[in-house]
Amino acid sequence: MSAFLRTQFLAIACFSVLSGFAQQSLKSILINHGANACGSSTSQQHFMYGTLGNSPSMLFSSSNGIPFYSVFTAYNSKDKKVYFADIATAGTTKVYALDYNLTGAISNPGISTPTYTYNYRIDQLCFDKDGNNIAIYNYNASTARGRIKQIDLATGNDIGGTDQALNFPLGNQPNSLNWGDIVYMPNGRIFMTFGNTPSKLYELINYDGTGAATAVFLADIPKPCYSIGYVDGNLIVGGSNGSSCYYYIWDINSNTLGAERAFPLGTTTADITHMNVGVGVSEELIGGAIINANTADIIYEVVIKNKGNIDLANAQVSNNLIRTFGAGNISNVQASFYSNAAGLTLNPSFNGATDTLLLLPGQTINNYPVTTDSVIIRIQLRATNLVPHQTYYNSTIATGEIGAGTNFLAVRDSSNNGTAAYMDIDYNGVSDDAGEGFPTPFNYTVLLPLSTINLTAAINNNQVTLSWNTQNETDLNNYTIERSVDGVHYNAIAVVAAKNTAAAYYQQANNVAGVSASRLFYRLKINDNAGGFKYSNVITVKLSSTKINLSTYPNPFISTINVQVYAETKTTVQVNLFDGTGRVIRSLNSTVQPGNNFITIDQLSNLPKGMYIIEVTSAGTKVHQKLMK
Repeated sequence: MSAFLRTQFLAIACFSVLSGFAQQSLKSILINHGANACGSSTSQQHFMYGTLGNSPSMLFSSSNGIPFYSVFTAYNSKDKKVYFADIATAGTTKVYALDYNLTGAISNPGISTPTYTYNYRIDQLCFDKDGNNIAIYNYNASTARGRIKQIDLATGNDIGGTDQALNFPLGNQPNSLNWGDIVYMPNGRIFMTFGNTPSKLYELINYDGTGAATAVFLADIPKPCYSIGYVDGNLIVGGSNGSSCYYYIWDINSNTLGAERAFPLGTTTADITHMNVGVGVSEELIGGAIINANTADIIYEVVIKNKGNIDLANAQVSNNLIRTFGAGNISNVQASFYSNAAGLTLNPSFNGATDTLLLLPGQTINNYPVTTDSVIIRIQLRATNLVPHQTYYNSTIATGEIGAGTNFLAVRDSSNNGTAAYMDIDYNGVSDDAGEGFPTPFNYTVLLPLSTINLTAAINNNQVTLSWNTQNETDLNNYTIERSVDGVHYNAIAVVAAKNTAAAYYQQANNVAGVSASRLFYRLKINDNAGGFKYSNVITVKLSSTKINLSTYPNPFISTINVQVYAETKTTVQVNLFDGTGRVIRSLNSTVQPGNNFITIDQLSNLPKGMYIIEVTSAGTKVHQKLMK
């Protein structure tokens, strides 16, 4: 995070601190470059925890010799170092990359010479997920336009292909970028505060995408604020007017700005950054084959993710199956990796009863690169002595930690029912908010009479034909055809009524023109009249090329949703907006041309806050994205 400080005026940086202090899945250290007392300019560095609670703690403080004025600071999740950029000398920037041992006992590394020195001034210091600095330049307040790019601090060079136009909303543009800061959240969202009289808060969308990036206006800040941070699930914007030191909380869930608060522990701040330790877990029931009148084979799929911006040490996952099904009622328990990007090792002794730990101890889930920050584990078991029409609830617990001694922080999350998309349904970076810890239900009903089934597929001219034969159908309700682009997350695309005959043949067509994928996965969910179900085999169909890409912004939205559709050919799309109950709020049709197309849905300010779904349909294929208001 970077803030702008003029040497002739104490432009104090706003700090970031976490709001949901009761949250256990994400904990933060606020790293403050400031002074021990409000109004002082004697340089100090503070590492604070619990800064939004009634009794914040100073984990560590020291002086590393870096000047108070004209210095930005930012934590880099790639190398786990705290960076300071000193622009006090006109026309130059001295950058110090300091290792404070944030995974252990925090200590002062001191400074001697700059790590990097550039013959130009950096006006923002904010690292993205790749460890590159985000820089805004050439801003014109009268036109509300500027440019944004990424800089490799190791070389001081621009990252090729990252330079984009940046548009602020005309009428709500900042009067200047000389005062301001950027924060990059662990889930990839970017927020900014810029300007003064008043300072303004924005969310940056379409960063690192095609076309122009956009700053979505969120709120005016009552007093000048020059810094922004993310701690314990909320944004913090703050500053100083020379006589008082303050901050405001922006609640990401409700899109509301809180009242002014005094900066914690009586300190002052020139700029701040933050370090988060976090974990998230979701659990989905993906198989439920009923064996006999009181026995079923069950498959759960569990996703565990490092939700912070630092390595998660001693990562562990546990599942107590006998707590769900009762002692003596489980057998054939197996755990396997469906995906193991983090390179972890399973506990071979896991049985869900006497040993509930899924991983061997002492392992770490890295935060960088983000492609290795999660794993998917499948848990299979046979449960017996089941009671018909009873629901059995199961949860997976994920834990991890960082630090040592007084710097020790431990986190814990209980799984939310559904795919990884349901781990953090309000998209604020915290996975244990209200409604994000619901256990996964298994509803035991009756035996499905269908014994065997074999699903096959053929593709011709963008049409997939699915076929299956059955024998001895009895008391079946229907077949739900499910499709996936990754083989993990499935969506229902059609329902076919069961014939309930001695021998039956089924065929169903699925038009895949406009599907943005190189291959598709299909399976059948076989449903009986009593609510029981089981799955068929999974088949894979290769597609010739991708056709449609979809993105939406802002997220969360306030009154307008911009839908960006990339098409390879001219086609007609239908755009539907659904609320959380599945009710259609808005529907429209549009003809799109090859390339990027932009469709706007406006006049949404009266909608209640909550989750919404954008659905784009083209040639029979549906693509969805979730949004929050």
